[in-house]
Amino acid sequence: MNIGISSACFFPDIPEKAVDFFVENKIGYAEFFLNCYSEFSIDFIKKLKKNLDTVPTEIFALHPFSSGFENRLFFSEYRRLFSDGLEIYKRFFEAAAYMNADLFILHGADRYSSISDNEYFERFQEIDRTAASFGIRLAQENVANFKSRSVDFIKNMKNQLGDVVFTLDIKQCRRASQDVFDMAKAMGNSLRHIHLSDSDASHDCLPPGTGSFDFGKFFELIDSICDKTPSAVIELYKKNYSSPSQLVSSLNYLRSWSL
Repeated sequence: MNIGISSACFFPDIPEKAVDFFVENKIGYAEFFLNCYSEFSIDFIKKLKKNLDTVPTEIFALHPFSSGFENRLFFSEYRRLFSDGLEIYKRFFEAAAYMNADLFILHGADRYSSISDNEYFERFQEIDRTAASFGIRLAQENVANFKSRSVDFIKNMKNQLGDVVFTLDIKQCRRASQDVFDMAKAMGNSLRHIHLSDSDASHDCLPPGTGSFDFGKFFELIDSICDKTPSAVIELYKKNYSSPSQLVSSLNYLRSWSL
């Protein structure tokens, strides 16, 4: 399994700081959060890529700042907003393609949305088709405050769509009181990307190797259910670790398990 680090670990520092860290430490694999509209400009992406390519660094996935209002853009009753949302996201998909990212991550509709699951799946499929026209796959992430929080929703989505891909976030399973192993099994062979973190009895998000999560058992399960090994990144919040060197230690720890 190829394991890297997400630029989300450095927020609210700008993505350039993450690039400096990735290059300096020769991380090799990354996921990028872009945190405002201007960061999706091709000129900005070119600057990031120029620095990243000195290592080089493979970009697994791109995550947009707009996840918080995808519910409104794509899953409201006002259909014209959906069309406008697609036009906005075309710029984002273009940026992802320029970075050679395979995946673009979607949170989707919030957990209290009145939209039916079937309508959700139809709209997701339309967004995915648009992403595919740029050579990108749209990856549904499980997120605690969104419809995708539950194992049952993910199972239903996979059964209904068939050709769908997922991002599994371990900490979001904890926050939604969903078993991470059950979530992985629900995503099954459609699992393409993983957000890794650790935990203990008092903390739901810790650097891998500092908590009690059984990564050995987890990686064994992933190997058994996925024909194509997913990519993975450490994804924490800045408050969850003490120094950037701890990210490197966690990365080495994870790579030792996944060899």
